[in-house]
Amino acid sequence: IHTGRSRNDQVLTAVALWTRGALHSLMKASLGLSELFVHRAKSLQTVPMPGYTHMQRAMPMTAGFWLGSFAEGFSPEGAYRHLDGALEANDASCPLGSGSGYGSLVSPDRALAAKLLGFRHGGGNALRVQTARGRVELAVLHACVQLQIECSRFASDVLLFSTEEFGLVSLPASLTTGSSLMPNKRNADVCELLRASLPLATGDLTALIVLQSSLPSGYNRDLQPSKGLLMRSVDRTLE
Repeated sequence: IHTGRSRNDQVLTAVALWTRGALHSLMKASLGLSELFVHRAKSLQTVPMPGYTHMQRAMPMTAGFWLGSFAEGFSPEGAYRHLDGALEANDASCPLGSGSGYGSLVSPDRALAAKLLGFRHGGGNALRVQTARGRVELAVLHACVQLQIECSRFASDVLLFSTEEFGLVSLPASLTTGSSLMPNKRNADVCELLRASLPLATGDLTALIVLQSSLPSGYNRDLQPSKGLLMRSVDRTLE
């Protein structure tokens, strides 16, 4: 029997459960990247390499030192911590029982629902549950941007260091594409596509911020597109 339930709190709960799984996937991917960079950094820890400031050679370093910086970038001390913060916000309270923002005459046991679904508590003010729509999504998209900043910087380094002028990095043919006009050229297109993902993620983050601007208290249909922004950003970041 459909009693004491609203599409509003059911959708909020479904999104929160989906987001929990998505964040766990992003955490696993981030830690996996960190471990991969650590492994590669150790194997190259004595290979000399110039360090740059202002795009000019500055001080000596090693290839391992360079890769080690990205290992930390994807670690719990780096971009990963934003994922951890988003997960904490997502799992704070269970939306079930808040209805459309004003509860219900027949309200479920919110504490029990929270316990069964893995939330820390059953939520407080029902209106606040609705007013806070989009806040967790905002934290997730911010974390996705932080991860992609690390990816973009690495891609930019590889693109620059693999040019003939720099000649510090060599890419296998499997990671490059041929030119349609010049068969002698091999292009690191995968790095350019990786770098191009960041402005798209930043655009989704900006869209979600603007969607939440100037909304009155209570449920507003304006935030329906937020689910698409959330899921697209997660998928793009995992890719």
